[in-house]
Amino acid sequence: MSDPAIKRIGRDGDTLFIGPVQRKYMIRHQIDLHQATVEENGHPIPEDMVIVREFFCVGRRDEAMEKARRGFKRKYKQYEGHGFDGGLHTFVLPGNTAKRRLGAY
Repeated sequence: MSDPAIKRIGRDGDTLFIGPVQRKYMIRHQIDLHQATVEENGHPIPEDMVIVREFFCVGRRDEAMEKARRGFKRKYKQYEGHGFDGGLHTFVLPGNTAKRRLGAY
């Protein structure tokens, strides 16, 4: 989501939605911008926000890659074509790694 869109949401005091292709540093920027805009406009900071992440979890990375490659590859190729971060390597992980990375958000 662009900075102007985040400010528009913040001016109304609405809940922030963060899509699946943002890296952690961008998520932090978006949260900070949203909260500052909400406060500047006299609204309480919403208790909730929506952060969407996509994971495909199975026992081993090679198994996950084999099962998920076709659909994820097509989808994230389109995302990259629009200038978004995130490639196939970011989203297809063995189960334990996915759980650990999900905890970072």
